[in-house]
Amino acid sequence: MIRVCIGSIPVSLTKILMNIYLIHLLIKLKNASLVKKESITLLYSKQGLHFIKLLYVLHIIQAFYYNPQKDLITVLFKVYLNKLVFENLEFISIPSNEKFLTFKSLCRLQLQTKKSFLLSTDGGYMTESACKKSHKGGKVLFLY
Repeated sequence: MIRVCIGSIPVSLTKILMNIYLIHLLIKLKNASLVKKESITLLYSKQGLHFIKLLYVLHIIQAFYYNPQKDLITVLFKVYLNKLVFENLEFISIPSNEKFLTFKSLCRLQLQTKKSFLLSTDGGYMTESACKKSHKGGKVLFLY
C-alpha cells in the first residue's frame, strides 16, 4: 500500500483516490440533472455502486439499475415539484478544496434549514446525525 503524508498525518493514496472518484461521480450526476436528464449511465465500480445505493436510501435518486454484462449503472433521477432533487445538492468538498468537520465542530454546528450533510468517515458514508451518534467526524461531501 502506498502511503502519503498530508501535513503530519499519513494517508493511503488509495483512500485519496477513492474520495476524488466519489466527488467526480457526484459532479457527473449533478451536471446531468442540471441539463434536465431523467437518467444517466455510468461505468461500474464497487465503490460507485455502494455510494449510489446510499443515495437511493436517502431518497436523493428515484432508482438505479446495475447491468453486470456491460458493467454499467443506470441512475434515474427523482423529481419533486417539477424539479430534479439533485439540482438542490450543494457541494461542500471538491477535489481541490476539501472540507473536514471534527465530531466537536459537528456537534456545535446548527443547521438553519432542514438540509443535512453527507460525510465520508472512516466508518463509511454517514449523515451528520449518524456521525453524532457514532462520535465521528469526516469530510463533508454535500448538503442535501
